[in-house]
Amino acid sequence: MDSDLCRPGPAFGRGGCDISNQNVAGLLGLAADTPEQVRPMITQALRHEGPALVAVRDSRQELSMPPNLTFDLIRDFGIFMVKAVLNGRGDETIDLAKVNLKL
Repeated sequence: MDSDLCRPGPAFGRGGCDISNQNVAGLLGLAADTPEQVRPMITQALRHEGPALVAVRDSRQELSMPPNLTFDLIRDFGIFMVKAVLNGRGDETIDLAKVNLKL
């Protein structure tokens, strides 16, 4: 693959392809960094005469919340947090709180 199109980089963590606004062999690649960019890029992808890919970047630590919290979910999350702190990853728990509490 072309090294300019597919390479490890900060945009996709440890590896991946930078598809930002690429049009390779008829494939339209778009990457949305903010929620405001998603709808226009999906519209553009649907209007494209050919295949299209819209990558929506999110925070690696963004939590997806289930519709109903149960005791088991809360307990398991608490165990995860305690294990992370005990294993020397307390900084990750702080980052997790900052991202999800919008601090």
